[in-house]
Amino acid sequence: NAVEHKNLNLPFEIDVDKYNEIRKTISRKINNCGIYDSRKGFSDIILSVIIIKYYLQDEKIVLSKNVYPVVSEITGNSVKLIDANIRNSIKEGWLRADPDLICKEYTKPVDAEKGYPTAREFLMYIANSINYYN
Repeated sequence: NAVEHKNLNLPFEIDVDKYNEIRKTISRKINNCGIYDSRKGFSDIILSVIIIKYYLQDEKIVLSKNVYPVVSEITGNSVKLIDANIRNSIKEGWLRADPDLICKEYTKPVDAEKGYPTAREFLMYIANSINYYN
């Protein structure tokens, strides 16, 4: 039984209540990094984190090969657009959010020259920080 949420049909089994709790947890974490639901990449980030955490648990994560194509199937957006939306959301979040709040939520070092994490670094960090297990 696939979970249906906001007309999204996830290609893996997960309990609806668990899905909603995970979504809330991810939303809070990325909100603390300055990324809000008004951003185009917000839902793409949430779906990507869920796919990484629950669908690709033991596989090597290559966003363009095994994460974004699944998000693309769910949302109908191109892989290129998903990548751009996620990268832009992270960049803008880091530029606009309170740096102290970001440092509390995202404790991994960030390239000082760039000033924000890559999409892969960010998605993997959030996925690894979720405390819900199968």
